[in-house]
Amino acid sequence: MRKVKVKRLSKNSAEIIPETVDDMLLLRLSISKDDLVSAKTIRTVKFEKNYSRHAEKEKKTIILTVRVSEITFDGTFEKLKISGFIEATSDEHVQKGTRHALEIGLYTKFLLIKEKNQIDFKSLEKNLILDELILVAIDSLVAGIGKIRGSQV
Repeated sequence: MRKVKVKRLSKNSAEIIPETVDDMLLLRLSISKDDLVSAKTIRTVKFEKNYSRHAEKEKKTIILTVRVSEITFDGTFEKLKISGFIEATSDEHVQKGTRHALEIGLYTKFLLIKEKNQIDFKSLEKNLILDELILVAIDSLVAGIGKIRGSQV
């Protein structure tokens, strides 16, 4: 069995790292509207100068906290897209209350905070623990070893 990447911070918050597509599908069902999700993201920030025609733009990696209004899963790119309004930011140039979409990929750490109800850690941990299978194939000329885990087992 693999180590679960759910770190319990309180009864309403957890730090989560999805490792498989199955984890992403489970998280899509676990995250609901009005939850808070915090993650690193890249945002274009405009700097306006007093005597300049054009505003300077700079891409920055910042931490945003978004109040979830919509969550979708893109199976092609294996990403969760969490859309909502910005509640908190690590950069003073980013305005609160504007819309943003966080993209959570595989092995991307994020913080989930549920204000209205508690996180169901038992179902998360039960569903995130997956069996692994070691497969050994031996032929007269070649031998191979493989590890299968997740929904393929």
